[in-house]
Amino acid sequence: FFIVGLAMVAAGWTMTGKLMGLGIMLVGLVLLIRPELLLGLLPILLGLLVVIDGTARVHTALELRRVGYGAWGLELAFSALSVLLGVVLIANPMFSLNLATAFIGAVLCVDGVINLWDIFYVSRQIRNLRR
Repeated sequence: FFIVGLAMVAAGWTMTGKLMGLGIMLVGLVLLIRPELLLGLLPILLGLLVVIDGTARVHTALELRRVGYGAWGLELAFSALSVLLGVVLIANPMFSLNLATAFIGAVLCVDGVINLWDIFYVSRQIRNLRR
């Protein structure tokens, strides 16, 4: 293995490694300076992933129809919905980020209400047990 590694280095892999290292360093530097760029790209990348997955599942649904599976239409509908939602992520990434942020805010509000309820309810129960 070591000899193969030396042969790769001799064949120019060191230049490739240097270019890769430089590229990764530059991406890291850009993200350090302007982290909002990653936030803008994240919904687009996730949207692409969802579109690709949904498209593959459309193919699966059509194969299920070919072999006579009864619920292939449901699989096709879910797959089409995935593709549509992926396109929404790609077409409007800021809306997706705003929606995700609002959802996180709603979850935190609900969690806060539950915590307050727990504090009041549990403290009342403890007072009742002491009596």
